[in-house]
Parts: sequence; structure tokens; C-alpha cells
Amino acid sequence: MTLSIYPGRVLHADPDRLLRFGANFTATDEHRVRSPHFFLCVNLAGREGLWVPVYSQDKPARLQIPEQQKAGHWAWVYRPSFIMPKQVWRVPHRAIRLAARDYSTESHPNFVREPFVRAIGCELGFAHRTANC
Repeated sequence: MTLSIYPGRVLHADPDRLLRFGANFTATDEHRVRSPHFFLCVNLAGREGLWVPVYSQDKPARLQIPEQQKAGHWAWVYRPSFIMPKQVWRVPHRAIRLAARDYSTESHPNFVREPFVRAIGCELGFAHRTANC
């Protein structure tokens, strides 16, 4: 089964495997996510997606994803979630499919609701031209 990839989709992935399969990121290597984490797709760019890692702890410069903006598997929905907008990963679709684990089901995928994803896109400066930023 092929994993669906779209803005708002959340998958659990190992960042080292993402790098091995051709991903890159905007943070310094010293500050990049190291261990497997949830990643949120915030935009698509051809055969790649723009993804941000999701952390369970709040720190300066992180944005919280409110629980009511999340849907899917309980391990995703009911844990605190914060993104680091300055760490954007450009990941080929093939790489995320090879490196990701999906704890949700196709009928109930892990995702963040569209209005919140659009707001993140506005914050990061790559919202779709129809978004009202």
C-alpha cells in the first residue's frame, strides 16, 4: 500500500533514513532533529514535500499544534505537539515512503486540519497563492 502524501499529513520517520534517501533540511546539522519523530507535511513541490518535525516538548521559537487541529491515531492526537518553523525538510516522496512508519489507517490517517496547515504555510512564507495570509 502506498502512503498518501498531502499538506497536513503526519507520518513518523527516522531523519537519518530521510537523509540517506535524499532529503535535506534548513537547520544546521547541530540543531536538526536526530531521533525518529512525527513529521508534518506543510506543502508539496513537484516530486517533493516540505515537512517539519514535530516535537513533544515546547521550547523557544516552537509553535504548538492544538489538539483540536489533529486527527488520526491516539499516539499522534493525544500527545503535545510543537513544530520548529526554522527546520524545514525537503523530502522526495520516495524517501518519505521508504523512511516513514504510519500508525494510522487509510480511513483515519494522521493529519493536521487544513486551516492550521495553511497558517503554518503563511508563517513559513510558502503558502499557496490562494491562501489568505
